Amino acid sequence: MTLKEKAEELVGKYKNLSNKCNCKEYYCNCFYVAEDKTKECALIAVDELISQMLCLMKLFNEDRSEFEADEINYWNEVKKEIENL
Repeated sequence: MTLKEKAEELVGKYKNLSNKCNCKEYYCNCFYVAEDKTKECALIAVDELISQMLCLMKLFNEDRSEFEADEINYWNEVKKEIENL
């Protein structure tokens, strides 16, 4: 999966949420994400993932840090693609 495809997949997951709420009542409990906020939600998710990976890198020894650094780089590139959508 390319970086752009991953970015589109993440944003698409939030767009799907925006279509699931069909409440017609004044007060509604369903989870609804406005179409214009879907990119913002995906960016928040990626930022949280990167933050957690950085915490894990501190916990483990140097053998794993190269792999995890590659993963962080991957998610930073996905983040750029989301911003460009």
